[in-house]
Amino acid sequence: MPDGTVEKCGFEIFEFEEALATVNLKPQEIDVIIHTHLHNDHCENDYKCTGADVYVQKAEVEFFKKPHPIDHRYYSDVLDDVNVIEVDGDANIFDGIDVIFTPGHTVGGQSILINTSNGKAIITGFCCNEKNFPATGPAVASGVHINVMEAYDSAQKIKAMADILIPLHDLSIGRAKSIP
Repeated sequence: MPDGTVEKCGFEIFEFEEALATVNLKPQEIDVIIHTHLHNDHCENDYKCTGADVYVQKAEVEFFKKPHPIDHRYYSDVLDDVNVIEVDGDANIFDGIDVIFTPGHTVGGQSILINTSNGKAIITGFCCNEKNFPATGPAVASGVHINVMEAYDSAQKIKAMADILIPLHDLSIGRAKSIP
């Protein structure tokens, strides 16, 4: 295995720069980051992408600046020297790429909708896996949330909109070489 990689859950886990190198990129070549939310495990490498615009919901930025004391997943310095672009609700970011406001997991969570030739692919902005989206019946709210009612409503919204679901923390996505 390359330096810094770890075998976990049946696939390799790379350090940030090593993962980008697998697709011939360097952090300073990244020009856009769209965050689903601002927990540290999602944004702690932003500062390495010195030319990037970082899109995040306004409500998430406000909560990030003054988190509730019980929510320890926000690190106050991860957005220092980062160009944050605040979005307020559902919005078109680029041709074929929208953000969908999906609070519940966090105050200002968002999911990312990408129009593809196979339909609307949505990267969920909340912790879930394929079990949260059964073929029949309502979607199931994730078990990790700040507001269970908003989490439930957000899951229903995404289930109704998506042709292709890409659950944010589903380990099978990490094992896949491509997403349909």
